[in-house]
Amino acid sequence: MTHTNRSEQPQALPIRIHFTTNWGVATGEGSRGIVNSTVETDAKGYPLVRATVLTGIMREQAEVVARALDSGAEPDGSEGQWQTFVARLFGSRGRAAGGSGEDAAPSEGTTARLLSFSDAEIDKDRKAPDQNPTTEAVSISIDPETGSVKNDFFRTIERASANVLIGKVLFMETDHAGNPIEWTEEQQQAVRFVLSLAATLVRGIGSDRSSGDGECAVLVGEHSDEVQQRQWCKKKMEEYLSASPEEREKKWPPHLPEASQDLKAAPLIEAQRDATRDGRDTASAGFVEIPLTLKLCSPVVSYEVPMSNEVRTLDFLRGTTLLPWVHSRLRAAMPDSEIIRDAVVAGDLYVSDALFMAKTSGSSSCGEDTPVVGLPTPLCLSRSKAAGDDADHVLNRLRTAPAKNGEGIPETHVSLRGGFIFLRGPEDPISLGGPSTVGRQSNAHNAVTGATANAQLFLVRALAAEQDFGATVVMSARLQQELSSLDLSAVLSGEARLGTRKLSGTYGQVTCQAGTVREVPELPNYWSMPDSDCEEGPWEDDDTTTLWCASDLLVRSSSLGHGGSVEDIIRALRRVGVEVDRLEEPEADTPEDELFRVSIRHRRVDSWSGGGDGADGQPRPTRMAVQAGSVLRVKLAADADKAQVTEALAKIATTGLGDLRAQGYGRMLVGHPLLREQRIAVTQPPNEAPAGTEASADTEECPDSEAVEGSVEA
Repeated sequence: MTHTNRSEQPQALPIRIHFTTNWGVATGEGSRGIVNSTVETDAKGYPLVRATVLTGIMREQAEVVARALDSGAEPDGSEGQWQTFVARLFGSRGRAAGGSGEDAAPSEGTTARLLSFSDAEIDKDRKAPDQNPTTEAVSISIDPETGSVKNDFFRTIERASANVLIGKVLFMETDHAGNPIEWTEEQQQAVRFVLSLAATLVRGIGSDRSSGDGECAVLVGEHSDEVQQRQWCKKKMEEYLSASPEEREKKWPPHLPEASQDLKAAPLIEAQRDATRDGRDTASAGFVEIPLTLKLCSPVVSYEVPMSNEVRTLDFLRGTTLLPWVHSRLRAAMPDSEIIRDAVVAGDLYVSDALFMAKTSGSSSCGEDTPVVGLPTPLCLSRSKAAGDDADHVLNRLRTAPAKNGEGIPETHVSLRGGFIFLRGPEDPISLGGPSTVGRQSNAHNAVTGATANAQLFLVRALAAEQDFGATVVMSARLQQELSSLDLSAVLSGEARLGTRKLSGTYGQVTCQAGTVREVPELPNYWSMPDSDCEEGPWEDDDTTTLWCASDLLVRSSSLGHGGSVEDIIRALRRVGVEVDRLEEPEADTPEDELFRVSIRHRRVDSWSGGGDGADGQPRPTRMAVQAGSVLRVKLAADADKAQVTEALAKIATTGLGDLRAQGYGRMLVGHPLLREQRIAVTQPPNEAPAGTEASADTEECPDSEAVEGSVEA
């Protein structure tokens, strides 16, 4: 296959903020008693200006510049060329579907932005380890009627000291569909021209600007000071004004880049069905896998069902967010390959969820501080309520029940309902833990007045930066052969934007590092682990086995909707050749009636379709998924062929069960030796949460506050 040459991607424009007074982008968080308004900080505790705040301020001034360059509105009421140029750079503000006229509600925008701002952080060369980057100021509130201090309004406010912050203006390299975007030098210069003019209009950033805080100068590009930037803008403005009106209208502003047409369109539905049918036979020859490590360079929001004005995050990254990035990287490397184009629908490409990674210590089989990818905690595990988090062991309720005292009263246990377990060597205890999250409050601003919009305070929960997550990319043998001329580790390594709110710059910055390609064994490795009693594959002596969901599972009910009952799971297993039955419940008043046969929870899964042809995206129907960590014990059917069922279970362990397996759903551990143990020793993981974060298993709501620094969400 031939490779398509692409022009060199543009370099990011540096942006510097020189604060001359105390400043701060407030979080809205405080403490009990005296309210202590805190400022936004990075993972190391240094104050920063969020990308959403920087984007909103720069967009506001860029629109002022555009109106001035267009000399006001057009006679027919339409926007001028520069206003259209700026709207495309930052994303257009459209109207909600179905609305028209002045009564139509503003939508999220129908055109994705072409620029993205990063967080502006203190210059690392100016970070003094012994210097406190923040100060505290005393604040009171004056009664407008009496002119005296109000009662109970004394508080302290955290402020950041005057300093220099550095950020970036990033040119988008791909559009929302993953197609590459190519920039010309003329287009980049026009962007720099508009942003430099807009930067000269920014006089303050952050809260309490009316009190003199937040005074600053913003520099875009390689300018050394504000004077040099103004001289550069003056020179460019003279060149622009010296051109004739015809030349100015023809060349200024240049047309912004469109999505590349190098990548071929996806096949139609009929062709997809044929490709899927043909691919099942050729893809069954074998699979290879590539481990993928994701380092979060900024907080990441893995979309979960929102609650009121709170945007929540899952404690993992769905394969749904990873699959488009992986597939687009492969297609960009070989855009003419039909096998790569059809890889997802043909069953040649699978991407797992990205799960939290912790470091092991003192393992007999792993080196010191070896990163280990976690597994969703089985819901059949429980620990003593009295011991709490300090419990040194957990019970497997599939095998044993809590001990009883002399009066026959069992010890009180609580089930583990979340988090991850980290398996080291077969003889080492497991660790329990989970990723850290960070909460950020924001205000949405009215696009017309520029003031804070009413009832638009919202809280965003996100996975904290400086954490690692691990995923696996699984390919069929024929897809690997198609990609044999490429270095897959290099293709699947690089910067990525993942999750929701990823275009804001504040969230979604991820560095991906792919490992070496390795073959997927025909049988799972844990079936042959030392001292695992798995010589007969997943089966126990009574021809029973345990199914442990390593990711959310989507199976169809009898009415063809996504269900999640035990019967739905058994029906899905039988459709792929796994002839098993549900293990019957024991009779009452027997020792086995205290054991679990099944432990299943469900999760609601919502998503949105992408907008097309200028229309807003619409919500998809809600799916009910069997939650990761659910367990189910099954037994071999009476007339089933044990060898064939074992082979089918091995395939499920590789490619999963149910719907949307390419997106990470349906991963399953079959007959894992851990769930054959009655009592499992536990130790705490050695790694600590990044500064300024909170553990996902025990989060707290941010307290009420008087003011929160807002941001304009494009």
